Amino acid sequence: MEHYRAMGNYYGYPECCIYEFIQRYEKKEKPSYLQTSVSEYKGFIPCIHHTNEIIAKKVTLEGLLLTTRVAPKRIESVTIS
Repeated sequence: MEHYRAMGNYYGYPECCIYEFIQRYEKKEKPSYLQTSVSEYKGFIPCIHHTNEIIAKKVTLEGLLLTTRVAPKRIESVTIS
């Protein structure tokens, strides 16, 4: 599970979202429909708390990732000739 925690930190996911992801993974549970829909299918699925904050427009999905992200914001595409 440390791998998932390290990757979550690398991508700037909030600690509570990482924790909830690990809990779901260990129980083989899927995220809720609301969690999936607010994620905009971008790979990051927020925890229930942050899902509710996104729905209430108190925070944005991108806003959750801005402060602690280590990874590059965008991976540039490479053209191979």
